[in-house]
Amino acid sequence: MDRNLSRLRLPIFALLIMITITAAHAVEPLPENIQLTTRFTEGGSVFLVVQNLTLAPVSLRLQKSELGSIPFAAIALSLGAGEERAIDLSRFDFGGNKQSLGVEAVILDRLGNPQPGPNAQLFQAILSDGSYHYGANFDDAFLSSRQEVRGDSQNGQIDLGGGYIDQSPIVKFAFPSHDTPAGSTIQPFNYPDPLEMANMPLGQLPDLNGGKAGRGGKCDASKNHHDDGEEKDHERRSDDAPCASKTKNDHDEQDSDRHQAGAHANVLTTQVANFAALPPGDPLIKGKLSLKYNDATFHPAWGWVAVAWQQFFGIWIQSGWSYIDGAGNWQINFFQLPGVNNVYIEYRAANRFVQLQDAGGNIYAWGDSWPISGAVIDVGSRFADLSANGDLPNVDKLYAGATNVWVKFYNNGMNALRDKPIQVTFPNALSSGHCIQSTDTNGNPVTPYAWSCSETANGKIWVIPQHGFSFVVQHEIGHSINSYYWGGSMPAGAGGAHSFSQCYNNGLAVSEGFANFLAYWVQFDRTAIDPKATYANRSFESPTNACAGPMNETWVAATFWDMYDYWNDGSNVNTRFDSLYFINQASPVAVYLGNKKNGMPDYLGVINASQNSYWQGEFTKLFRLNTMIP
Repeated sequence: MDRNLSRLRLPIFALLIMITITAAHAVEPLPENIQLTTRFTEGGSVFLVVQNLTLAPVSLRLQKSELGSIPFAAIALSLGAGEERAIDLSRFDFGGNKQSLGVEAVILDRLGNPQPGPNAQLFQAILSDGSYHYGANFDDAFLSSRQEVRGDSQNGQIDLGGGYIDQSPIVKFAFPSHDTPAGSTIQPFNYPDPLEMANMPLGQLPDLNGGKAGRGGKCDASKNHHDDGEEKDHERRSDDAPCASKTKNDHDEQDSDRHQAGAHANVLTTQVANFAALPPGDPLIKGKLSLKYNDATFHPAWGWVAVAWQQFFGIWIQSGWSYIDGAGNWQINFFQLPGVNNVYIEYRAANRFVQLQDAGGNIYAWGDSWPISGAVIDVGSRFADLSANGDLPNVDKLYAGATNVWVKFYNNGMNALRDKPIQVTFPNALSSGHCIQSTDTNGNPVTPYAWSCSETANGKIWVIPQHGFSFVVQHEIGHSINSYYWGGSMPAGAGGAHSFSQCYNNGLAVSEGFANFLAYWVQFDRTAIDPKATYANRSFESPTNACAGPMNETWVAATFWDMYDYWNDGSNVNTRFDSLYFINQASPVAVYLGNKKNGMPDYLGVINASQNSYWQGEFTKLFRLNTMIP
């Protein structure tokens, strides 16, 4: 497919993968059938075992993934069909204590280029004294370092906004927080106040067409456009023109909603949370909490909840709470109970939108006890270590990935909230009974294993350790939001085994295509050229190696993307061409969530019902370009 711009565009989401799911779950895609495991010897050595379970020989590049800490230099190898290879990892520096091995297997084509799509991933915790290494499961390596908070607890009363009162008792297992190293810089977020965000009415979509929320928005016929391949004068977009033509000179002009091509669209402009006036006479406790990422940088724990507790005759009593703002600050006024000399501060990885929890439903929390001394208690700057060797590796990506969905929805006049916070259980395991798969990529029966998925009925999400990527949680949250807006249902035909390359049915394709698009809509600005999200490893542009038509999720995702992205493309301006984008960035999302349909072709009718004849023609070309209609 030809571009109408000089820059090269790469194919999108032509993933040759097979997914096994049930009707009640939407499951993360499987990579090609390459299996990565570890083998530990009695002598303390560790081997990486690579097995090719595909039906053909493969060339691989094994490389370090962003989930691990152990330096892993790339290894090239070729494997025949069914062949297994064990690689001694003694050449690598494991260091000491707790380490994490993150490896991905990249399949190479005949020219040595990476095959697009998800790669097989390995995440293995390793305990080491520098010479002797042994493996540990995620719970033993990381969750076991939590401390039990002893004593019974009253239920809390935290009004998180949006009609939801969190009545959770004190979290029974918590990591201790850490002193922030002197001289560390905490990179601030200019994010909205979570309470302000939560007060948006549930189910709100922008009024894009004179009260018809969820429709695509009426386009202004006065906009100039391409005619027989020749570009005419392009009128600057205005507030009353929901659609704009795409021209090859647009990128030279200044636009308020554009960022540098390829940059992530998480530059937020609303104010951070402001603290309420303090009641006179009450003690005040305050501090700062940041999150340590895998790159050793510190970021505010924006949107986390700080809760004050006092233990009174053995019972934990909630004494106050605060959201943590975009600089990491929090402060709580509380009434000191008689005879109580300490206050326990609990930091929860949860807010009105999402809560991160273990398999037992315990919200992930950090906590410390502080003496009550004076009217103001300043605990200073603390941090939760989410680095690869820290307290809870890769939860930073899941939390940030999830809350970025909430923020982008809010900034575009839409509400991503369900009636209750979305529960994200990490890590998922066989013992949970959720997202359990029993076939491989080829559809052959295998020993059951745990995977990542979301549940249609309640929006709950489960994520395995090797899926600690923003794309994974954003894709699954897309399904959770979808099912909420559609009353707990999904399109007819959704669910069942599927791949990015094959055709199945319209319902499966539109639900998965929307979830794929949503992750890219959150992560990338519309001016991005050939964006590729980590784990998906695909450009979201003109698909290749994908069955054409509305029964393929890749082409559905491409249709959504073309209504959002800034660049025009297509081989024939008269029949198959992407000449436009919605000025309101919410429109491609709202047109789907606000109109329950069973296939992508149905949305052309939804959109064109609001358009004049010219824009009807342009949308028809866009849908035809992406093979949604003949």
